[in-house]
Amino acid sequence: MPYPAPLEALIDQLRVLPGVGRRSAQRMAFQLLERDRPQAQALAEGLLNALEKISNCEQCQTLTEETVCEICSDPGRDSTALCIVASPTDQWALEATGTYRGRYFVLHGQLSPIDGVTPEDLAIPALVERLQHHPVEEVIVATNATVEGEATAHYLAEALRPLGVRVTRLAQGVPLGGELELVDARTNPPAMAEINRRGWDIDEGMVLVAGDQLYYGSDAIHALSLMSSRSGLFNRLNYWLFRSKGRARFFYPILRACRGLLLKLMGVSRINNLQVSGRDRF
Repeated sequence: MPYPAPLEALIDQLRVLPGVGRRSAQRMAFQLLERDRPQAQALAEGLLNALEKISNCEQCQTLTEETVCEICSDPGRDSTALCIVASPTDQWALEATGTYRGRYFVLHGQLSPIDGVTPEDLAIPALVERLQHHPVEEVIVATNATVEGEATAHYLAEALRPLGVRVTRLAQGVPLGGELELVDARTNPPAMAEINRRGWDIDEGMVLVAGDQLYYGSDAIHALSLMSSRSGLFNRLNYWLFRSKGRARFFYPILRACRGLLLKLMGVSRINNLQVSGRDRF
């Protein structure tokens, strides 16, 4: 027997929440309608109230009750640094650490050509406009250490280069008694001198810095899998795939080819750290 139309519509709407499938949505809907109608009413009112009162900050695009959010209107914040994050939740997570006192800008997503997410779908044009009118000394890109996050970071470095602003990448890593860092060669970090000395082409392989150790290519992704957390489906899959050096050597060229294709589609130039003639584009 089919569900009543209003109930079916509620289930469909609940499924838009992250990680909620049809069965989970059904349980939520029945819980609210069958056992907890007062809470369902309060939930509906809370959602309508938030939709009415919460909007995007005119300066940084985060969620706020005011035209300009509390951080942007705080004269005590460092106006020379701008941290770029993918979502308001990322901003609030960084803010909770209490270690950053600059300002923020929220992109509301990350680039993903496979999913049809282009720069125009994000707040990148608004970011460029802001920096044109309100220059800063440093832009800190704090997107996630995923294919989409790295693609977004590379695109931002290219898009902001004409503005003459220094673009840096927030160190990515998993705490295991030390700091891990995936090298972003476009910011010319200190490790690049050693990478060039070893003759490593960073366009053809990722580099991982773990303390005093440097790992390149498949060795880097193998080391990263062993050092990372086992929590979450992605981390468990990453560990299963790359904990074996043999599997890492087999799959890494495929990942590298996908990355090269993605950067080519986005029009990102090669780093060409070894200065090889005629290799400026992917």
